[in-house]
Amino acid sequence: MKTEKEDHRVPDIAPRAAAAAADEEEVSKELEEKAKKYLRGDGGYLETLKDKKLKGQLAVREELYGRSAKAAARAEKWLMPSEVGYLEAEGLEKTWRFRQESILQEVDISSSRKPFDMVLPVLGPYTMQYTASGRYMVVAGRKGHLAIMDMMKMALIKEFQVRETVRDVTFLHNEHFFAAAQKKYPYIYNRDGTELHCLKVCILLIFELKCMVESF
Repeated sequence: MKTEKEDHRVPDIAPRAAAAAADEEEVSKELEEKAKKYLRGDGGYLETLKDKKLKGQLAVREELYGRSAKAAARAEKWLMPSEVGYLEAEGLEKTWRFRQESILQEVDISSSRKPFDMVLPVLGPYTMQYTASGRYMVVAGRKGHLAIMDMMKMALIKEFQVRETVRDVTFLHNEHFFAAAQKKYPYIYNRDGTELHCLKVCILLIFELKCMVESF
């Protein structure tokens, strides 16, 4: 009777560790480059100072300046929005001729797995807006259709009909509230579709609501 020996070999994690170390080193170099623009000039040459107390105080201050510059660089990297993408045509190419299939072949692997088609032929044309994180999307049809979607789960959160023209739509400070420029006034709704406020003090019609986000 033959018995199979169990394989107790430990998987080789060296390649993963090396890749992680390389990524960490790359991020560290990037942060150092970003931190340079937040430094308050070149540090003073403290070796020539004879006053030990003053020398110690200035050394501590220089260290604090360095820490604050690195903190600002980290905030810029992780909190500031990334560079906006764009299409660049070559030669006689026209960007309106680019197909989605061609774009998917050029983007990163993570993005290439997230294509979707949204067919809304009746109540359009539509305008849409994403949250800063890109997870939630609100859409507005010209004929009164409003809807919020969770794009990570590809799930509809809420949709409703306001029964009048909708010209534009945008999220406010988060995904729980959004504003819609309707036929006569802009309205504010929550994610459940409940009307919270009607801005009747606005006499002119609002076609671009994105400036409202900055006020929240």
